[in-house]
Amino acid sequence: MPLVSPIVRLKPWRMPHTLTAMSWARYPSSKGFQMSAFIVSESTIDAIVTAAIWGVQECSLGGGNFNRPYFQGRPLTESKAHALGECLWYENHLSVWHRYPSGERFHTFYLFPCKDGHFEVPALRPIIEVLKLIECLEYQSSEHEGWETSVAHKFCSDLRNRLINYLPGYDAAPWGLD
Repeated sequence: MPLVSPIVRLKPWRMPHTLTAMSWARYPSSKGFQMSAFIVSESTIDAIVTAAIWGVQECSLGGGNFNRPYFQGRPLTESKAHALGECLWYENHLSVWHRYPSGERFHTFYLFPCKDGHFEVPALRPIIEVLKLIECLEYQSSEHEGWETSVAHKFCSDLRNRLINYLPGYDAAPWGLD
């Protein structure tokens, strides 16, 4: 029996109202023991969403040269912070539920930090740290069959490819060798 309905698989960041009554899985997180799959922290998701929307220490929108990735077929905007975070959070949960199907379940949603209706933008992080966080999220989210075709996977790949271009020394490196 599938964990989610086909509708949820098509749009994992929009969970149908009928799922709100369902309990969700409680599994070890990164704060506990070492497991082969765990629920990443909200801080991990916050850092990835922040990098995608506002940039990284080496390059930010304030500097005018950061190229935002696409999400849901359109360039990412601040208004999509919650939806993007929920999409990443949900795929991570699907992976852990698939890996540990007998776990106790509980309900959780992701919300990007806000205060008085305005985003609380966390500090920008170094590119190398964000790249490692993306790798962690991808590894922890890849246990289920739908990961390779998910919106979250496509987004993580797109963000990683864009960030690599901003690594110090990337522009000076040769394009090819003789």
